[in-house]
Amino acid sequence: MTEQQVTTALPGDVYWRFTLPTSTGSKMLLLNLGGVAVIGNWQGALGEYFQAWCPLPKKPKPLVHNIEAAVDAWVEMERKAWMFDELVRFSKQPGVDAETLAQALLDLHVNIVHPAQTHSTC
Repeated sequence: MTEQQVTTALPGDVYWRFTLPTSTGSKMLLLNLGGVAVIGNWQGALGEYFQAWCPLPKKPKPLVHNIEAAVDAWVEMERKAWMFDELVRFSKQPGVDAETLAQALLDLHVNIVHPAQTHSTC
């Protein structure tokens, strides 16, 4: 597989450039003669196939890590809420004393995986 070059722009630096791009082999946004934006490599002279180009927007990497951390925190919060609900439901059964309740809490924490924990993050 060949290595792909991508021309990227920082947030706020995305606008149409009505000149020839400096790197015609890079993947970029292209505005064709009909005014339709496409993604691809620049071909031909200015005005032959395309009237403008724009670097692809670039998402900062820390944002991806923040999203993953938020998803992980949400999954943990949901797991704890689910465990609490199960414990409350169990505690309302007849004949449940403090020792049985404590053992049930340990069993829930160790043995049961919440369905939300089976998801995969981005």
